[in-house]
Amino acid sequence: MPAFLGKGKTDMNGIAKKRITYILLLAFCLLFAGCSRKQTDQELLNSTICEETDARRIVELLLEKRRELMQTIENFSSEEELLSALEEVYTAEKAGAMYAEWLCEERFGLYEKSDDGALVRKEDALLPVTYEEYEVSILSYSEEEAEAFVIWRPADLSGSGQSDYLETAELLSVTKNEQGFRLAVCGSGAIYRQYFSEEGEEAAQEDDASEIPSEEEAYDIVKELFEKWADYDYRFLGDYPAELIAIDGYDYKPYPSDSFSSMEDLLAQLGEIMTPGCVRQFQSIWLEREIPFYLEQDGVLYKVDAIVPEWTKDSVYAVVVKECGPGSIHAFVVGNEGGESDEYRMVYEIFLVKTAQGWRADQIHHGSVEIDEAWPAEDGYTFSIYTRS
Repeated sequence: MPAFLGKGKTDMNGIAKKRITYILLLAFCLLFAGCSRKQTDQELLNSTICEETDARRIVELLLEKRRELMQTIENFSSEEELLSALEEVYTAEKAGAMYAEWLCEERFGLYEKSDDGALVRKEDALLPVTYEEYEVSILSYSEEEAEAFVIWRPADLSGSGQSDYLETAELLSVTKNEQGFRLAVCGSGAIYRQYFSEEGEEAAQEDDASEIPSEEEAYDIVKELFEKWADYDYRFLGDYPAELIAIDGYDYKPYPSDSFSSMEDLLAQLGEIMTPGCVRQFQSIWLEREIPFYLEQDGVLYKVDAIVPEWTKDSVYAVVVKECGPGSIHAFVVGNEGGESDEYRMVYEIFLVKTAQGWRADQIHHGSVEIDEAWPAEDGYTFSIYTRS
């Protein structure tokens, strides 16, 4: 056999061995990467937050733990066992509140205690519905704390009706204790359909020069338009002292002319905020009903004397931009605490389109989120979303 043939065979054997070694090494690396991922998640819960991605992952891990807990929440038989499970997800203070104010609450609680102190699930108790899909947005973070805005069940904008339920919104705070990161504040609520263009989305005005706004630009656009809306909403619904006048059998009072001077002015100001289609839908709700909220007579604008709860002008606590294109922006706005109580924040879902006159709201939906509560976030804000097992 020629010498070069023997050498070639030796080389081929060496190459084959190297390939096998490489494949085994690659398989080991993939296996190690999978194992290290699990370890990294647990280590992350016990470490500190270095960047926003850490904060988001910590929130996601705690949401996953909470979902697993809620799926077995009816299966505990002792107070110690239940509190221990709660403290794997929540701070001790929060776990205690959930135990006392929800799980073992006398009237609506899930459990009652037997004579020997064991936990017994109530026969007709309602279980929370858990949702699978959610989106986490980090509002702020430090090394040992983070605040997040969470949306469950992305909005279904099909159909119509002012009170349509869109999605569950949640404000969460996580903090680090001796056991690692835990949920410290859980505020949940819901967003409902409010104002939207009856003809569907207005066509965005785009041209070859249209560019997608940066995140900072989109934030400023949303914030500016929301502040205009909050001011308008406050002036439109807010109460004020005035002499009552009977019109068509109902009590009305003249509206201060320095805010809205006429019906034309009222609608013109709204047109600087909403698209024409959205304005028409607003009109149908407030101005074209059996007892109009506003009407104009003999050159004077009047507002009906309605019972309106204490109304404060909302301001921006946080803006979360979800989607952004050359002519459209989808965002959420979390308002500051306000109203009759400091126990909630208003939340808004806004769809903006770029028109020939500038950015306008094609949809504005609203809801509220409790600052902190014992009920789990998956309750969808109302008892009607619970199910019986």
